[in-house]
Amino acid sequence: MITLVTSGITEAKNYISTYDNDENDYESETHEDVSLEPSNEDHYLTHDTDPQKISFAMGELYIYEEVPVYSEYDGALLEYVAAADTNWAVQEIVGDWYRIQHNHWLYLPNSDMYEYTSSNFVQGQTTMQVLATVYTGRGNYYVHQSPSKESETRSLEIDTSYDIYAVTEKGWLKLGENAWLLFEDWMEIDQFEMNNRIQQEGTPIRTESTTTTMVPVFEGPDRKKTVIGLLEEVQDMYIYETVNADWVKVGQDAWIEADKYFSIDWAYRDFNNMDNPIGEARILAGTLNVRQGTSKETSLLGILQSNDVVEVYEMDPQTGWYLVAPGAYISNDAKYVEFTDYSTIQDDDDYSEEESTGVIGYIETYSSSIRVYSEPDEAYETKYMLNDDDVIDVYEEYNTDYDTWYRIGEGSWVKYSESDITYYQY
Repeated sequence: MITLVTSGITEAKNYISTYDNDENDYESETHEDVSLEPSNEDHYLTHDTDPQKISFAMGELYIYEEVPVYSEYDGALLEYVAAADTNWAVQEIVGDWYRIQHNHWLYLPNSDMYEYTSSNFVQGQTTMQVLATVYTGRGNYYVHQSPSKESETRSLEIDTSYDIYAVTEKGWLKLGENAWLLFEDWMEIDQFEMNNRIQQEGTPIRTESTTTTMVPVFEGPDRKKTVIGLLEEVQDMYIYETVNADWVKVGQDAWIEADKYFSIDWAYRDFNNMDNPIGEARILAGTLNVRQGTSKETSLLGILQSNDVVEVYEMDPQTGWYLVAPGAYISNDAKYVEFTDYSTIQDDDDYSEEESTGVIGYIETYSSSIRVYSEPDEAYETKYMLNDDDVIDVYEEYNTDYDTWYRIGEGSWVKYSESDITYYQY
């Protein structure tokens, strides 16, 4: 309710009250109405004698003189004035403009016209780590008692920087105990902690663009980890490693959920034509991960599909994993991969007389961890691994004081193991 009184001035003035019943923002201890004499105005309302400011106000304004009322800041002049020597609850400030009711603004360019008392949030001292700062400038910022729009609010001082101690995935910024600010894209935020982390030096495995704004960056690949900041805009990000394509590392202790905030095609295509492949691998599984190292704990580089065939350039001597490109490995597990050694594949014209007539027997294998060496000595290079249930011709047997070796091709030797190999002599 806008409450008006008339004055004795020739052109009647309407005095706006500090009590606004339309918004239900104010409470008054008394509601004594003063009857007014009619004038030339179209409507007559009553004046509330004892107003009180709302609990959500930014502060309290006391004016020393009559002040015209506008519909908005820099807006149209209304036919009301705010009476001298009255108190007002301030709900918004824009420069020298003060909003005192819904669509009712006072313009106060001179400090001797008024006295303003702030009820703003004051940030205290704390030992918590500062993640970022927010600068209020000339805007209106409101902190909530909890990370919820329904909670009680207080305002922030203009032209002031506030420390941010925590960030939620939904964009709430913690400024202190029971003080939360909702992140908006127009706010002036310096996220120095997150920005420092995502500028990590190193060699990324790929570059991908986020698919939305306000992307939370976590301290680790787990939603239970601390959020260190929010990517305000869609942007290209360097990716340094990944955990099973679900999470990607974008900096030092900085991770983003890949399946929620990126659209990444993980199909592996980064094959380089290296020299001297030793064989090829055909993928038997539905998919097979290409990794940065020779274990499942290393970063994912991409994914191969069933029946993909890739060239193999070496076998890791410790794990047997296949190198398929510089710094790119796949598992050697025979359940997932079928390996073909190029040294055992020869055209008819390439058969030596020895190997066309000199087969002395064959072996059956019972393990997928049998290594094939270039010489009958484990100190030499591992060329590849045999599969379980292989049946392979033997061209030569070589015995040492401790071991028996079988040559199964040119420069290809396996060591006999009773549990892994059975030898049948012709």
